Amino acid sequence: MSRRETIALEITGDGRDAERAASRVGRAYRDLGRDVGDVDRRARVSSRGLGSLGGGLSRIAGAASLVAGGLGIAGAAAAKLASAASDSAEATSAAQVTFGKAYGRIASAAASSARTVGLSRTEYLTAAKTLGVMGQSAGLTGGKLATFSQRLVKGAADLASFHNVPVPEALAAIQSGLAGETEPLRKFGIMLNDATLKQEAMRQGLIKTTNQALTPQQKTLAAQALILSKLGPAAGDFSRTSGGLANQQRILSAQVKDAAASLG
Repeated sequence: MSRRETIALEITGDGRDAERAASRVGRAYRDLGRDVGDVDRRARVSSRGLGSLGGGLSRIAGAASLVAGGLGIAGAAAAKLASAASDSAEATSAAQVTFGKAYGRIASAAASSARTVGLSRTEYLTAAKTLGVMGQSAGLTGGKLATFSQRLVKGAADLASFHNVPVPEALAAIQSGLAGETEPLRKFGIMLNDATLKQEAMRQGLIKTTNQALTPQQKTLAAQALILSKLGPAAGDFSRTSGGLANQQRILSAQVKDAAASLG
């Protein structure tokens, strides 16, 4: 017959070190929670889009198993914000150099470009600068140069809205047209050829007869005027349909980019 016996084992020792260690761990987690909560609040302030980042970070505050991953996400987001701010600063500097004293007009338009043309401030300044350089090559300066760029950026937004394509695609087609490559503009119903360019150049007083050859500068000026005159039903379309889903998405995307650049 088997017999069961109970053996009691008593372990004694000083547990104060363990208690102190546990206390330090608790404080560390509380500090982590505050830090992550702070990142969450900052992300939420930036925009509704970036708020999802903050919500994700706040959920990891009490979960030790996700701490490393959460901090990695925060670091990546911070890097993107810093990059957006850097891009904005570079676009600002380039536009200031390009437009000189007329930069104020460009800056004012860029400040509301998300709502007016569906481009972030950085995107607007970059587009205006690129077009401005082409205008400079045609001999334009000051206010005339600013007008040259602003009208073309608006035209690109209208084309993009009417034909439901990204604004950068319409901008690229316009830039090609100014450079003499007219094929990309055909997609938008804008036909440019040597005859129409000469007629426009003569109308502007750039040449006296259509028998004269056009210089690259004259072609740029004539092309700009023709592009704007041939927008047809697309003219003003972004403003007319700004409440539609497609343009609301463009506006929201641009606003989020502006918020990211500002926070960065």
